[in-house]
Amino acid sequence: MINMDTGASVRSNVIINKDCFAALKDMPDKSVDCCITSPPYYGLRDYGTEGQIGREAAPEQYGFRAVGTIILFYPYAGEKPASGRMNLPDTLKRKGSSDNKIIFHRPERTEKEELMEYSIQLNAVNNPEKSVRAFATLVFGDSFKVTNVAVLEGSKGNFVSMPSFRTKERDEYNNPVYKDVCNPITKEFREELYGDILKLYEEMEQTGKAEVKMEADEPDEPEFTVRVTPFEREGSNMVGLASIVLNDSFAVGNVSVVEGKNGMFVAMPSYKAGNRYRDVCFPITKEFREKLNDAVLETYHQAKEQAVQEGKERASQQMQTDDRGFMKVSGEPLPFR
Repeated sequence: MINMDTGASVRSNVIINKDCFAALKDMPDKSVDCCITSPPYYGLRDYGTEGQIGREAAPEQYGFRAVGTIILFYPYAGEKPASGRMNLPDTLKRKGSSDNKIIFHRPERTEKEELMEYSIQLNAVNNPEKSVRAFATLVFGDSFKVTNVAVLEGSKGNFVSMPSFRTKERDEYNNPVYKDVCNPITKEFREELYGDILKLYEEMEQTGKAEVKMEADEPDEPEFTVRVTPFEREGSNMVGLASIVLNDSFAVGNVSVVEGKNGMFVAMPSYKAGNRYRDVCFPITKEFREKLNDAVLETYHQAKEQAVQEGKERASQQMQTDDRGFMKVSGEPLPFR
């Protein structure tokens, strides 16, 4: 089958039995018109598969991975609008979530957008016993920095690895599973970004320099969208988990909404270095930080308000009375005892 808008060759009437995160990487951009997904419910069944969705240690981890399956679909929809709605089961709500619905929308693009501008600084790692050869620091536009991007030497050549965190999951060989903190979400942007990083490493090898740079031509503040899943967990001051997408090209996960002593604040993903925590990626200008934080908190409050309103509506529907004034449950008679 041929996509008439792009000319891309796409297989039809084929069942692909593969993890969606891996399968989508093999599909051409702008090749999908409709995506229907049903992620496994949280904590309901165990399919006996390592890394399965629905067996995460905490509700927020499930929400981030489940929504991630939808966000990954966006690039394959091309210029068309992409919307989605995911209903979450009561098992998730009982385990700590304050809502059972996630709604998101990406509006139609009116014109083709250029790829996001970025700068790269590459620093060599002088340790021949390790596979890590260099670390890159990225700055998107002039406003958002990503650190700890590694260039590694593999059996098939050098490759780029985004910053990741260790999960409680295990693979088929009982090794710990690592998940990216942030990553490109379109094939086009991923190839350009990784290609530029590897070209800089080639320059580093040829010149023997310990540090090389590539500056952005016309850096502008990137546009962004946010998704927030509110939740409540006893003993934790974290009240929501957010993800950020920059210019429909680069996703940042594990962004936390935290209830502090002086009010709510947004915490970017971080790692522990000694006795201190260091952010992996973060806004670097006051203006962009305030804009980003305000958007995350506003989205969080909207999601909470919507959850409360829908809870009231459900309660009102369940608590009804008959013509004699007796209470009915969900419109059905109470069981006889």
